[in-house]
Amino acid sequence: MLHRFRCAHRVLRGVKAPLAQIAAPAAVNAGSYVLLNASASQDPQGRPLTYAWSFVERPLGSNATLVDEHTATPSFLADVPGTYVLQLIVSNSVLTSTASQVTVQVSTAPPIRRRSPVPCLPARTH
Repeated sequence: MLHRFRCAHRVLRGVKAPLAQIAAPAAVNAGSYVLLNASASQDPQGRPLTYAWSFVERPLGSNATLVDEHTATPSFLADVPGTYVLQLIVSNSVLTSTASQVTVQVSTAPPIRRRSPVPCLPARTH
């Protein structure tokens, strides 16, 4: 048994863990969907990756949940203003990356400016 462990250890020496990389908007308005993207994450050995996303922090009162949290491109509805911190860990089925985090600031949507109606002017007669 000890011999097998040593062999396995030698095989894993020099093997690097995958790298989790996140792209996300830094700021959005409340009520917006936020698309996260980890497609730049990579495995040095070229193995396929699995994705594990989670919320580290959400604003008080938020019911945000991740949609497709086990894919490279999950999303969530930024339902209330505040700070959302998300974490990603990727795995190549042998090794796991260190956690990578991203922060998305959500603000109150600005009011919609409505134009005042253009008054109808009487037609000119010549």
